[in-house]
Order: sequence, then C-alpha cells, then structure tokens
Amino acid sequence: MSTQPSRHFVTLAGRWGPRQVHYRRAGSGPAVLLLHQSPQSSREFEALMRSWAGDFTLIAPDTPGYGLSDPLPVESAAMEDFAAATVEFADALGLRRFGIYGYHTGGGMAVALADGWPERVTTIAVNGLVMPTDSELATILANYLPRFAPRWDGSHLTWLWARLREQTIFFPWHERHLANRMDFPVPPPEALQRNLREFLHAGDHYRLAYAAAFSYRAAGPLQRLRVPALITAARLDPLAAHLQRIGERAAGVEVSGAADADDALARARAQLAGWPGEPPPAPPNARPLPGRIWQDSLPLPGGSQRLRRSGERIACLLVHAAGASAATLDELLLALGDAAALDLPGHGENAGDGSDGTLRAAAEHCLAVAAALPADGLLLGGVGSGAWVAVEAARCDPRPFRALLLQDPPMPDAALADAIRAEGLPSLAPDWHGGHLSRAWHMCRDARLFHPWFRRDRASIRWTEPQLDEARLTLEVREKLSADGCWQALARAALDYPWAEALADLDLPILACAQASSPWHSAASRLLEQSDRCRFLSLPDSPADWPELLRPAAGGL
Repeated sequence: MSTQPSRHFVTLAGRWGPRQVHYRRAGSGPAVLLLHQSPQSSREFEALMRSWAGDFTLIAPDTPGYGLSDPLPVESAAMEDFAAATVEFADALGLRRFGIYGYHTGGGMAVALADGWPERVTTIAVNGLVMPTDSELATILANYLPRFAPRWDGSHLTWLWARLREQTIFFPWHERHLANRMDFPVPPPEALQRNLREFLHAGDHYRLAYAAAFSYRAAGPLQRLRVPALITAARLDPLAAHLQRIGERAAGVEVSGAADADDALARARAQLAGWPGEPPPAPPNARPLPGRIWQDSLPLPGGSQRLRRSGERIACLLVHAAGASAATLDELLLALGDAAALDLPGHGENAGDGSDGTLRAAAEHCLAVAAALPADGLLLGGVGSGAWVAVEAARCDPRPFRALLLQDPPMPDAALADAIRAEGLPSLAPDWHGGHLSRAWHMCRDARLFHPWFRRDRASIRWTEPQLDEARLTLEVREKLSADGCWQALARAALDYPWAEALADLDLPILACAQASSPWHSAASRLLEQSDRCRFLSLPDSPADWPELLRPAAGGL
C-alpha cells in the first residue's frame, strides 16, 4: 500500500454531458472522498492523504472547473449541482457507500451530498462551514467574486496577486477593517505563487463553486440530515465563528470547535473511522472525448505522467519547449490527431519534482513515457527547444520511433545564443510584491512582437500580424512560473546542444516545420542541408489550416 497519491482521470457522461474529472487516490480500506476549498484543487490534500492513507482509500477529485477537471458548462451553479456532479463522479468510479471530508467549499458540498443522497454516504466530517447572514451574503456576492478576465497589459495578474495577499489579511478580503483582520501572517511568496497558479487553472470559473458555497443555506439540511456528521473548525479559522450560528440540527449532527488545525483534522479522522464506507474498486481507465482534447494518466515507475491527448490511439508523442507544458500543444495535437503530449521533468504537472533541467534527463523521460505506451513506431515530435529533446531521445534509443517531427527548432548563431544566455532567461522567482508577474507577462508578450524578445529596437521588430491573445499569454505565463528555475536550465542546455552532430547520428526520417511568421522559419528550412532524410514544411499562420498539411506529411514519413 502506497501512501503517495497516484493521479487519475475518469471520463463520464451525465447531466452536464461528456466531461472529465481529475483526481488523486491513496491508501487502502474504506472509501473517503476529500472535497477541497475554492479556488484550490485536490493538490491541497496531498499531505493529508499521505497521513491518512493507512486508514482509508482516499479519493480527492478536483471540483469541476478547478485543477484539471472540466468545468460544468453553465454560468452559475448551486451547491446541490456540485453535489450531483460529485455523485456522477462516484458512480463513474463504482463507489457505492463512502465517507466524506469537506474543507470550506468542500464542507458545504459534503452537507449537500449527504442531504440529497443519504443512502450513499456513511458520514461526513466538515472542517469549516460558511453560514453567512443575509446582509453578509449580499455584500459577498456583490464584492467577493469579481469576474476574472485576462487584460492586454497583464494587470489581471498583479490584481490577482494583491487579492491573494489580501485574502490572508482580511475576511472577507474586500472588507478592510480591524474587525475583519485575521490572526495570520502573510504567506511567503512561494505559497502565494502556488495559490496563484491554482487560481489561473480555474480562471473565471473560480466564481462558480465559491458563489455556490456562500449562497448555500445549510441550516435546513442540517436539521433533517440522516447521516452522522461532524461540523468543526480550528480556532483561528475565520469560519470558526460560524459554528455558533448553527441552530437546531438533527440528532446525529455534532458541532464542536477545534483548538487548532491539527485538532480539527484529528476529529475529522475519528469521525470517518467511526462510520466506514466500502472499499472502492480499482480505478477505471479514462476514455476519449470525441472531437476534443482529453487527458489521461500514464503510470510510470515512481509516479505517473499526465498526457493531453487527441483521438483514440497514440501514433505521435509530442514534447513541449522549455517553460511550456503539454497544455500549450493543443493546436498541434488537434492538427495531428491520434497524438499525446507529455510534461517534461520540472514542467507542467511535473513541476516541483526536483528536476535539474538537463536535456539528457528530459530525453530519458521521453523514452520512459514511450516505453510505457501501448504503441510501437511512434512519431516523436518536439516544439522549440523540445525539438532537441526529441532528437536526443531518438539518438539515445531510436527503437520506439519511426520518425521525428521538429517544429521551430531553435538554431541561433553564436552571438544570438550568447545574448539569450545573458539576457533572455531571467529568473521568475516570486517577489513579495508580485512584480515578477509583470516581468513574466511582458517577456511572453514581447516575444510575439520582437525577436529576440529582450531587444526592443527597430531591427528586432517582428513584421508579422501580432498574435496577442490574452488567454494564451496567461497560459504561457502560468507554465513559466510553474517551471521557474528548471525551464531556464533546459533552455540553456538546448542552446548548447550539438544538434548538427546529433542529426548526423540519426537514421530516422525527419519532418521539420515552422510557421511562415516564426523567427525560426528560415533556420528550420536549412535542416534540409543537414540530413538527406529531412523534409521541410512551411505551415500557415492559422493552426486551423494545419491538419490538411501536417497529417499527410507526417503519415508519409
């Protein structure tokens, strides 16, 4: 029995149509669902899962619209809707009876689920249940949950940083009075950055479960609840004061405060152990979502690999650039069809894994993923610096691959490479004031306007139609923040990579490609001079036009 949470995706179709839920799982024994607060994800339960794994099979889903779970396709949802969505998730996993631990938003969800589906729930342990007055609710709904929309100047990021800081100082965060001060220190910048990344995963969907939690009227359900329940909160939790607002309640509902966070968790653990659920079956395999990008989890020694996929099989494996992730390759996935994109070490869902950012380690990871896939004769594709990762993987072991696809391989001359090393790979370590977010935003944005991005002079202007979609730029910023420290090391390694020598060692067909507007277009076309097995394809600027060119070209290799 492993205490380290494994990661999974399940595909389901129900009231809200086809969708996927991402979840973590650990331990053995009776099933317990862990429902997280907003705007977090199941990531917040990793330490708890390691601690409780000896007692339960712990299953922690990302609430729809948070983490890696698909959102519900609605503009607003009640807590009863989120409870129903959680029951659909439990059905998809084959869970019959289970306990529930809910934290803040997850606490309201636990009450709603136990109220609506008492035959499925053995007990609930709620750590923090919001019980606002009518006036508090009106103020919160008017001020607490503004729309979150990316802005052209990146100010949405600095606003978000300030909001996350303020939320650790006042509750509610928009009520800046002594009476609303919390007895907490402001977390270190690294913790705020983790919260910011979670928020960016949710985007504007962050408002849905938050609003449902505040709007949920738990008083009625607590009076009629037929499931044993514990409602608690640590003394310094801003929701501890709400415990006294719980009036008449069912006989099986215990309301008691906790001395601190550890005490609250100990009480919850005992509650769940007292009314155990049934052990769950093994996790089901994820299924494709027709015509859409879908996600899968590939077991690897020592962990698992998140894959973003198109189609039903895997004929092509894609490698992203330094500072990117599998989430940045959706257009190429759809263009190729039957493809999968991985996260490199230290990037995407592998961020924080201790990777040193070497190109060889990245190549070895690609080989490990290829070996675990139920496919032979893969087309291995790499984008940007990921192209050289793909080349190195094939150089180390060409057996899993039938050909290479290299999009925008970076081939700067010596002077430009030196300049990139000196100026183009800045640290994005979090500042307490959030100034690093402006640096990250303008770096990503200027890369669409100048080449190289840090030379903002006339000679460096990119005379192409600017591609400045704010949502896409926000995604790129999020991924660079996640991989900070690692992406710079991998980018440096790519600059030093002896690509001409490596290509000479390969005996695989190669398709090099680049958009006409790419600063690497002419360089990529010169790969024809390096290998008589290389072809070059100039891609149109619109990815919607890629499939009719890429699919036959890739299939003909």
